Amino acid sequence: MRTSRDFARVFRAGKRSRSDGITVFVAGSSEEGPSRLGMSIRRAAGNAVARNRTKRRLRAAWQQLEVPDGLDVVVRADRAAVEATYQEMEKHVVGALTSAGALR
Repeated sequence: MRTSRDFARVFRAGKRSRSDGITVFVAGSSEEGPSRLGMSIRRAAGNAVARNRTKRRLRAAWQQLEVPDGLDVVVRADRAAVEATYQEMEKHVVGALTSAGALR
């Protein structure tokens, strides 16, 4: 997801779930096809290097998951997620997505 309109729609209409530093918003996609991922990492979470490392880790965790088609997912990370190890972050993303109904 790239446009602010898509992010706003998911924030407004999506189901929200939180797991230790990771907040996940899940909504049905307005387009057919594979699920889309959007990331929102606040500047207060860390410097640019830390935020970009967190984005890379989130993308890697996303690629390992089998998310059903037709969903828009926005992951919001805060300082706790930036400071977490990859394994901890992956566990929290899976937990949040499961409780939001995006995973089984």
